[in-house]
Amino acid sequence: MTDDSYTNPPKTKTAIELWSLYSYNLHKATYHGLNNLKGRENKRNFIIGRGSQTGMHRYAGLWTGDNGSSWDFFRISVAQVLALGYSGLSIAGVDMGGFTADPANTLPNPRWCDPELLIRWYAGAFALPWYRNHYLQHPEASSGGCKAFQEPWAYGDILNNFPGPLPPDQAALYRSVVPVFLYDYMFANLINGLPVARAMLVTDPFDTSLFNSNQGFIDNQYLLGHNILVCPQVEEKARRRDVYLPNSDKWYPSNLRVNNQGFGPDPILKHAAVLQKPAPGGKIVDYDCHIPDAVADPEQVAYVTPVYIRGGAIIPQLEVRQYVKEGDLNPPTIHVYPGGKVTEPTSYSMYLDDGVSRDSAPIELPQHKYKDAATYTKAKGKYREVKITQENTKTNRKITIRHQWDGYDAKTTVGDTYNFAIWTVQATAPPESQISVDFEDESGMTVIDSGLTSTYIAGRGVLTVRVPVHLVPSLKTPQNYTQGSFADRYLAINVSGLP
Repeated sequence: MTDDSYTNPPKTKTAIELWSLYSYNLHKATYHGLNNLKGRENKRNFIIGRGSQTGMHRYAGLWTGDNGSSWDFFRISVAQVLALGYSGLSIAGVDMGGFTADPANTLPNPRWCDPELLIRWYAGAFALPWYRNHYLQHPEASSGGCKAFQEPWAYGDILNNFPGPLPPDQAALYRSVVPVFLYDYMFANLINGLPVARAMLVTDPFDTSLFNSNQGFIDNQYLLGHNILVCPQVEEKARRRDVYLPNSDKWYPSNLRVNNQGFGPDPILKHAAVLQKPAPGGKIVDYDCHIPDAVADPEQVAYVTPVYIRGGAIIPQLEVRQYVKEGDLNPPTIHVYPGGKVTEPTSYSMYLDDGVSRDSAPIELPQHKYKDAATYTKAKGKYREVKITQENTKTNRKITIRHQWDGYDAKTTVGDTYNFAIWTVQATAPPESQISVDFEDESGMTVIDSGLTSTYIAGRGVLTVRVPVHLVPSLKTPQNYTQGSFADRYLAINVSGLP
């Protein structure tokens, strides 16, 4: 790292010049040490550090350090995570609610995070890669920046103005249904290097207003992947906020929910409301995001943080879980949205593997591709990439499914059926008599199977489709990927009459 040599005296370095290098080597040593620890053969590591330098992403994720329970810290937290993503560090986040008490708080002990701030933080950070409540606790909060508590459920014991389930509880539940989406973008990061939480400059670089008139939105809005726009309310006691919608597409108010509004028992639809009319891109929307009484006005809980979905998006959603391993068999619902450009089909890749072993690493990555497959153990390609595309016209939709890479049997996690919810705007949904559905392969031949079923619900503006996994063709596998080019093969869902 320096030009020191045996013939020249070593140069003196200040501590501040070496801190980042020391931290980098600490993470590197931890990573390699765990890799070679007996009993952890072929197991992935999950290491989180508090500081380092460029290149740390190879070994660990990062949280931004000991922040405080203040609106200023919340306000900069989104910008921090986005900036880390620019730097290649995709798994990053902050301590929600603040680690220490508000530095400017002079109130007597005991102290805790302002409940409004905690609600906003939970609800606004649900789509960031690193999501945790972490704080310095002391029963009397009498030491330095300590707080008496910070668990959302603890506030009900002391606050009478937030009766019933608090919005943080709902935000945490919402977080529990998007891990497959987060995981897909973390897996894709191995391949394309793009961050999980993305600034609008990454997703919509041709929107020139982001460089001038709308640059104020860059640091307080972010996208989960390419299609979910999240706009935290970062101002104290504010009931509304302006939301800027990038000009490349239409944007639908998110209809993804947790099952608290009587959507029914259908596992495909129980966590989704009807789809509302889209707003055009390139516009600023005045959004009502006030914090409600969660008992008297439960529907408003879903709007505490403005969330929009890009036209043409394809988004998988899981059943609610209280912890990651609760019910490993958790088939996702794949939501398919109208919109997008007629000339540019939209696509999405869902990555399925065992979630634990290192041999799911893609064989075709440059660092693995040229190794001897017979003896190389760091990448075996034991994963499945389910690639889904959608082509749109004004009244027809074509959704195609193929296993772009098939090195893993995902039956234990997703079952034997892919479930689709193909949406249209409920207010203008056509009657059932106008909808027709058929299935075909890449050559245009009709596919008939008793497991291929569809149901259109005009009152909700949604077509549900079930596709048996065994009907989806596989392209590349760990056994055949070296055989050259591959002709595209797929199963297509053709929908007529559904805008």
